[in-house]
Amino acid sequence: MTDDAVTLGALAARLDAVEAENRSLRTEVAALRGSRPGEGPGEGRDAGAPGAAPPPTVGRRQALRTGLAVAGAAAAAAVVLDGAPAAATNGEAILIGNATQTGTNPTRLQVTGGGKTYGFAVVDNTPAGSVGIFQPAVLGLAKGASFFAGVQGVGEEDAVGVFGESEDNTGVYGKSATSHGLFAESVSSTGARIKSQNGGALFLEGTTFHLALNGAGNAPTTDAVTHGLGEIVRDSAGHLWLCTASGLPGTWRKLGGPTTAGQLHVLPAPVRVYDSRPGTMPAQAPKTPLPAGNVARTIDLKVNTSTVPAGATGALLTVLLTNASVGAGNFTVWANDKPKPQANTLVWGGDAGRFTTLAVSSVDAQARVKVDASLQTNLVLDVVGYYR
Repeated sequence: MTDDAVTLGALAARLDAVEAENRSLRTEVAALRGSRPGEGPGEGRDAGAPGAAPPPTVGRRQALRTGLAVAGAAAAAAVVLDGAPAAATNGEAILIGNATQTGTNPTRLQVTGGGKTYGFAVVDNTPAGSVGIFQPAVLGLAKGASFFAGVQGVGEEDAVGVFGESEDNTGVYGKSATSHGLFAESVSSTGARIKSQNGGALFLEGTTFHLALNGAGNAPTTDAVTHGLGEIVRDSAGHLWLCTASGLPGTWRKLGGPTTAGQLHVLPAPVRVYDSRPGTMPAQAPKTPLPAGNVARTIDLKVNTSTVPAGATGALLTVLLTNASVGAGNFTVWANDKPKPQANTLVWGGDAGRFTTLAVSSVDAQARVKVDASLQTNLVLDVVGYYR
């Protein structure tokens, strides 16, 4: 035997040949025993001798139903069928299932054994062909337009719909050209559970995305059900949550969402993006002090190869005011596309002339901020990191 898929039609043809040879051998044995002295017709010990009732003829579908003994010896697999095979003529697909079995209804078959060939292939009328390197116990291949799935597993009541286990390869392998490679659904429990003893439980590979979470409920922090440690939930507002302690409803941390800043990306070293003093770098203008009277000035945080991207949600900044006017002054930084807040970023007083602080500010879609001051001062702005 090779590792190629064995179609049921081929197995049935082999059984026909075995049956024919069996009948021929019985005829020869009966003839030999009938010619022995003292053993006339009907006197031989062989139930198949002349004069005895002929042995029952076993048809190919009956052989399939009773265990495929001949094919099982060749393929090292025991096959248990659910339901009687439907009638079929030579050349047609052999459909195994209930009385209403058709070409588009799922075929139910249980395969066990240690053989490395395919246990069964669910196809339309086209054989599956060579199996390649994966060697699964069950291959589901749906090629006709009316077929829904290559393999459909339904767990009766509380049973498992599909169970895949492999000693040294993939337990369950799903592939689709235009839809879901694997689809699991559960009414009251887990749709799919994947477990690995020595490796990763789940490996995802995709050219457009790796994992999509669909959420239709409120935040799990308001649930009236018990959650377990490690659960990840996406609510209907697009927020992603991680359960850090089991309970009702459990302890939750928000991983991300439309109203969160995202991760802080700290730059290898602070990058200067603005200096209002003439003759300094970078060249971003204007090169004049911030005027008194809170006159807003827009500053682009992407300059000087800062690596702050368009689409960032915020920035971590160091602010240096130099040559600041004497008196009680205030300085503010905020997102370029938002109204100025009432809060101040920095206040100063007296005649020191130099003041500094660390500030966090949101930015607009192009990573720009606005700044102003109540008294005239020069401004030096460095980017320490950004959020996205």
